[in-house]
Amino acid sequence: WHHTQEVEELPDGSMILKMKVGALDAVKRWVMRYGSEAEALEPLELREMIKHELLATGRMYEDVKVKTVESLSLF
Repeated sequence: WHHTQEVEELPDGSMILKMKVGALDAVKRWVMRYGSEAEALEPLELREMIKHELLATGRMYEDVKVKTVESLSLF
């Protein structure tokens, strides 16, 4: 993905990707594409950017009512 990237594969099948970048916005969008399947470990600024974006997104859906299986009418 990036010419400076280093990939460390972990025993559980996950991996750590390290790279040097100048701007964090593109990295933020790239990490967020993977939803809960990816976590930015550092820098702290990137973690904060992702956190604020997710909180803002969550506020957009606060009024959405989630239907449970018990509340769904099947017939």
